[in-house]
Amino acid sequence: MPIHLIWGDDLGSMDRSIEKLIEDLIDPNWNSINLSRLDGQNTTQTIQALDEVRTPPFGNGARVILLSNNPFCNGCSNDLSAKFESTINLIPEQTHLILKNQIKPDGRLKTTKLIKSLVQKNQAIEKSFLLPAIWDGLGQKQLISKIANDLNINISEKATYALVDALGNDSQRIYIELQKLVLLEEAKAKESNLKNIVVTEETVNSLIQGISTNSLQIGNLLIQGN
Repeated sequence: MPIHLIWGDDLGSMDRSIEKLIEDLIDPNWNSINLSRLDGQNTTQTIQALDEVRTPPFGNGARVILLSNNPFCNGCSNDLSAKFESTINLIPEQTHLILKNQIKPDGRLKTTKLIKSLVQKNQAIEKSFLLPAIWDGLGQKQLISKIANDLNINISEKATYALVDALGNDSQRIYIELQKLVLLEEAKAKESNLKNIVVTEETVNSLIQGISTNSLQIGNLLIQGN
């Protein structure tokens, strides 16, 4: 019974991870039949998710039910909790239930405890995607390094700090701007016949610096009366 509990406020990274998981699991020829995207804020759709997750995939690959705004780990009613408990043991091996939410799971709920116990038994997977605080420079640096690594982009340490100053913890902007930056570096490398492509501080400053201002920078300017 593959259950994936995925939560956090880094929506960009979380969505990319989910889409990659779906891509890996589902045969593209059977995507329209084996993929359901449902909203847990709608009780009817939540019940539909629990009904569909009992169905094995059609054709090749796996079946995926993605339930956004997962209600089972935050404010779950007794009726939904009982239905969830009675359903999880009926999930076929090649059917996956992805429970997505921005809020941290409430560890006091029976359903959350149940999922956590499955995680400990390697029968479920939990992943969290959390943004570093705007004042957490080291956390923002690690976020940029991780996204660059996911994109197979080499970036210098000075360029990383320049991105921290320009974009802060906006992971979606970081993801988009890194792709632009590496394209620019590839163009420069081609002109200079260079094989090693590294995003540099100079490129970051020329393309990004000055187009974004975070709240701490605004506060500093206000203190300065500027």
